[in-house]
Amino acid sequence: MPILNLLLDSQLLEHEKQAAEQVPLLLAMKEDRLALAKAVKSNNPDLVFHVLLNLRRRLTPGDFFALVDDGSPQLAPAVRLLQVYAKENDRDLLRDLYYQDDRRLDSALLELEEGWAKEVSSKLSGSLVLFSSHLRAGRQ
Repeated sequence: MPILNLLLDSQLLEHEKQAAEQVPLLLAMKEDRLALAKAVKSNNPDLVFHVLLNLRRRLTPGDFFALVDDGSPQLAPAVRLLQVYAKENDRDLLRDLYYQDDRRLDSALLELEEGWAKEVSSKLSGSLVLFSSHLRAGRQ
């Protein structure tokens, strides 16, 4: 009986024209790949982000990356959106994405970029200490 209900639910969802209405229901039914595919097909980045963040929260990292980055051209826009999001908001997620996809050059460039930022930050910190000491010396 539950399988019959699931099939009926799936068929009823196909008649819903709005992806924004379909996708949350598909996620609730644990139809994750279909939900992501429908979100991508809708060309609505907010809906794609909604699905990606929902899946990331619910799935293990391995299952998440296996689902999202399966190599299919259909889900490629979702991977690109995930990469942009991770680049700006979650460097560990970006690192994991590159690792799971065996993108060694991108991984190396990310490490180089982060190392450079630390170096600049360290030099800036040293400059600020010198700056404040010059200011103190000028007051005396």
